[in-house]
Amino acid sequence: MANRGRPVSDNPRSVKVDIRMTEEEKSMLDAYANEHNLTKTQVLVKAFNEMMKRESRKRK
Repeated sequence: MANRGRPVSDNPRSVKVDIRMTEEEKSMLDAYANEHNLTKTQVLVKAFNEMMKRESRKRK
């Protein structure tokens, strides 16, 4: 019998983080995600990774 559903990830996102933001920030996040065809998680992770890259370049 064939496997069903999504493939198992090597590094699953199993940790949930709740954040507080203003209605305006939430609207901006929603708009950005929709315009770029991304999930809100993808937008926030991408932004965080970019910040970390910049920080590591500063230290060099």
